[in-house]
Amino acid sequence: MLAPGKTVLVMHSNLTDEAETMDRLAARGLQPCIEASVTTPFGPVMRARASRLVQRGLLDAGRAHERLVVVSARLADHGDPR
Repeated sequence: MLAPGKTVLVMHSNLTDEAETMDRLAARGLQPCIEASVTTPFGPVMRARASRLVQRGLLDAGRAHERLVVVSARLADHGDPR
C-alpha cells in the first residue's frame, strides 16, 4: 500500500523487461519513471543462472552484461497535476 504523494523505488535487470514493469505500475495509477540505469557485468547470481536462462531461451549465449534500472513510481496526491 502506497500513500498519496509517496514514491516507491524498484530496482531490477532489463532482462525482466522494465517497459512491462512501467506499464503495470501506470495501469495501477502510479506515475513511473526510470531514475537511473547502468550497464554492468553479471554478478554472482546471474552468472550462476546464466546457463539455465540460455537453455530456456531467455538469454543469448555469451551475454555477460545486463542493464540495471531504478524505476520510481509515485502515487499522485489528489489535485496534484504531476
